[in-house]
Amino acid sequence: LMMTVISAVEQITAQWLSQVLGQPVSHVQMEANAAFNSIAAHLTIAYATDSDLPENLFIKLKHNGDGEIEIRCYEALKGLDLQGVIPAYFAAYDSDTGNSTLILQDVSKTHYPPISREALLSLNGVPDMRHMHIIIDTLAQWHRHWWEKDTFETIPYFASKEGFKARVEKYHADWEAFLAKGYGIPDEWHQTYVEALEVIPHIYEKYFAERFRNRHNVTVIHGDCYLTQFLVNDEAAYIADFDSVGLSV
Repeated sequence: LMMTVISAVEQITAQWLSQVLGQPVSHVQMEANAAFNSIAAHLTIAYATDSDLPENLFIKLKHNGDGEIEIRCYEALKGLDLQGVIPAYFAAYDSDTGNSTLILQDVSKTHYPPISREALLSLNGVPDMRHMHIIIDTLAQWHRHWWEKDTFETIPYFASKEGFKARVEKYHADWEAFLAKGYGIPDEWHQTYVEALEVIPHIYEKYFAERFRNRHNVTVIHGDCYLTQFLVNDEAAYIADFDSVGLSV
């Protein structure tokens, strides 16, 4: 039996796809995708027999444990017909190697980013308002579905004291990295950030702990939710890249 979690596009063969999809594949054609944080490709599949699976699939390969949370997310989503979620046909993580493999339906022929990443980084990041409303509605449906549910308990984000502490440590590291760049910001902004970093470590027990223990007024958030994490058309939106999802307030 060949390995199901792969680490390179060269391992994407008709034989391997037949195994992980559970359908005989006679041929696969690949087109690399310009992803900046994973190895990704668009796949065009020819099945050896009649199949209900799509001919166009999208595959993501990640290393160093970077894909673990996304794989856990798709495991929690399995069997759910949730608005805004791209159908997944294979999702697996290998804890020994830190490699993950995810195969999704390729929706790129019908959906597209509401704005380019380059435009967003250049602060020209407001898409068409129709798309904005669709994105907001989709995200609201996501939050509503997971409201006060326990499903994502294994992905705590900062739903535990330890998780919150790790998040605070990251905030401090990010602030130090920003300062090291030498960017000039107004003094009042600088002081606001300094004061916030002093207060944040003390708010967990006061504001968060009981809510997490009782699953009260909490939901699952995307965790890295900027506009290019969505694919849209004039009717609907999909949410992409669940690398940072978790239970939160």
